[in-house]
Amino acid sequence: MITYKFEPQFTSQLNENQYVAAATGNARSYSPDDRFVITLLDMERLIPYFTEGNINLRSFDPSRHRVAFDASCTTQAFNQNLSLIYLQKIYQAIESYSEAYLQTLPPMPTAFAARQALLPFAENAGIFKVPGTDQPFKANALFSGRKLAHLSDRRRAVLFYEGTPAADGARAVLLVNGTTRRVDRKAWNALKKISGLD
Repeated sequence: MITYKFEPQFTSQLNENQYVAAATGNARSYSPDDRFVITLLDMERLIPYFTEGNINLRSFDPSRHRVAFDASCTTQAFNQNLSLIYLQKIYQAIESYSEAYLQTLPPMPTAFAARQALLPFAENAGIFKVPGTDQPFKANALFSGRKLAHLSDRRRAVLFYEGTPAADGARAVLLVNGTTRRVDRKAWNALKKISGLD
């Protein structure tokens, strides 16, 4: 079967609203710069779609316009989940940076310095800002320029985090081992101690 895959503009070129939609899988309007990649799908791979009741295949219509996604109308819960997605994207940028710089973490004396170092490796500039705010994710300066091989005993320490907790007192964190999670006040105080944060 001939199938088409929607492939948007390069994510680095998307504005904030478009990137939120792309990063969270929400529909947005097609634009003249968008592309559709054609591929062949083996009929055997289609069997689960029908035997498991997943019959959501539909014909391709390039003239069909999807409803544009409006990031300004998102809820607090949506932004909290998006925050975790952004931290995962930051970790991916860190991995790419460390591969290019001999397994070394980027310079992170400040959030701005970390952003400047990671931006060439990032999917989009928007990932460095806490969703729904104008505040950047904070970087742990303790790990600035450190070799990854020297951090085997610090893998549960905080690498990036939300500087301000949400209304419920929880905040999103990225650990050295790549784990992202939301932690309450008690867990945050424990993480601060082992991470060398003030």
